[in-house]
Amino acid sequence: MGTNVAALAPLEAEKLINLDCDNSVWSVGANPKVYGWEIDNSANSSAVYFKVYDLDSPTVGTTAPNWCIKVPASTVLPILTNSGDGHTFTNKCSMACVAEPGTPGTTSPTSNVKVTVWTDGT
Repeated sequence: MGTNVAALAPLEAEKLINLDCDNSVWSVGANPKVYGWEIDNSANSSAVYFKVYDLDSPTVGTTAPNWCIKVPASTVLPILTNSGDGHTFTNKCSMACVAEPGTPGTTSPTSNVKVTVWTDGT
């Protein structure tokens, strides 16, 4: 049985959902605390790479992400930050999903990748 991020995030955590995370950056909060993510790559037959930046406006393919997480094909991957205690970002928590690993990856996944993030709502 996998980790249930929703059950481990604080009750006051705000749940935000992006139904089609791709190579376009989306950001949450100003100096947010992120408790975790759930990346649903079940619609893709190939791995995707979830990039997380502690920046307001990173450029996918140029800006090095703080984290680049491989999400295997046909998988839902739960990720807790600091065992569910949360990670506070200095700027914004900006995110993108691409088909290639590392900083230079810019191609959007073939099918939709659903990303759920739990934050402190800031």
